[in-house]
Amino acid sequence: MHRRTATIGTVSTLVTALAAVLVGATPAQASRAQSGVATQAMAVGDINGPSTSEVRHTSVTKAGGQVRERLVIHLVEKATITNVWVYQSLGRGEFRAVRGPVNLGALSPGWHSWTWTGHDNRGKQVPDGYYEVRGDIAFASTGTYQGQVLGRAFVHRHYAPGYLTSQFRALYPRSKAIHDSTTLENRRPYPTRATLRVRNRSGKVVFTRAIKAQRTSMRVTWDGRDARDRALPAGNYYAKVSGVDLDGLRGSTEAQKVVVSAKRLVSVTRTVTVSPTASRTADFPPGCNSCGDVPRCGGVVPSDRFAQEGALSYRSGTDCAPNSMGPFTSNALSLHELAPRAGRTSVSVFGGPTTPGASDQGYLSITGYAGETGASTGPDTSDHTSATPWTNFTWRRPLVGWSFGTPDGSSYDVATFTVRFKFLTPRS
Repeated sequence: MHRRTATIGTVSTLVTALAAVLVGATPAQASRAQSGVATQAMAVGDINGPSTSEVRHTSVTKAGGQVRERLVIHLVEKATITNVWVYQSLGRGEFRAVRGPVNLGALSPGWHSWTWTGHDNRGKQVPDGYYEVRGDIAFASTGTYQGQVLGRAFVHRHYAPGYLTSQFRALYPRSKAIHDSTTLENRRPYPTRATLRVRNRSGKVVFTRAIKAQRTSMRVTWDGRDARDRALPAGNYYAKVSGVDLDGLRGSTEAQKVVVSAKRLVSVTRTVTVSPTASRTADFPPGCNSCGDVPRCGGVVPSDRFAQEGALSYRSGTDCAPNSMGPFTSNALSLHELAPRAGRTSVSVFGGPTTPGASDQGYLSITGYAGETGASTGPDTSDHTSATPWTNFTWRRPLVGWSFGTPDGSSYDVATFTVRFKFLTPRS
């Protein structure tokens, strides 16, 4: 299948619509739709070198009004276009045919257009959303391309507000440890000139941010303070994005509640010691992507070296096959005192070689914002503590996760893991 993308310029003159027109538009209507009406290109397809196609959206004059999605084709040589279908995008790469097949027949070099009014084969209006136009194209010089994407369209008869989200549900503008703020984000499927307003419970606007350019997204930082940089009174506040799109349709998002708290964020440090068994969540392999195909060499068994409850022994096998994986566990600790903001954490392990005095080693790793970091137990042959560097963790997942394992030929016993974490939490 031949698929590429390319840029196409504005079409100033189009030939009369083809005799084969999708449901809801006669050739005469299609011709009138081409003259004197502003259009917006949604997507472009390069169908054969310099030959191009795209779907152009004719402005909807009022909410709920008639849509016209016009397929515009420019050919540099003769071509026959058949089996044209319109597919509704269902998400995750899935599509459903709603209109077709339509045969456009043999076309000469030049500009051609084909109008779809947003109806299915039964004459019913299709839902607003994304659609894809595909067809078979036969060129005399290069052959036939089946299922070629000719263009994409976003059908909308009403304003599409998208969704407004807040990075945090609560703000703490009285904090001294940090200048607290949240990111309000609105993503829309179609370009819109938008304005964000935050109101208090009585409806008074306390914050406004306008974006004059037509965009499909908006990100605004709000810190719960007034124009004089004073913390707003504690209570519920409601953010909403309203706008006007390229068709002149207007609307707004659902209100997003953000709580402005009277409390302050203060720094807290906690230290928790857990046993390897109590914090154990999984063994590898299997459990990670494709780890089931990696041969295991060794295993994890209760330790007979340490008296601490839940101590484990990571015992690697001998003469392990190439690319095999030694004994390995994944561990985690839930933070019961939920941190509303990001924090930092470090994990340490206390243990020693399964055979006292041996040179066997293990490796402790922890995953944070910057990826995975860790520490080897090192050449120390005695029972000792090894710790990972401090790393950032996310407030959205109040969980510290780490793993421990031994390389080929090494066996190591672990008595305890100790988790240290620093975070910000609200206090009166």
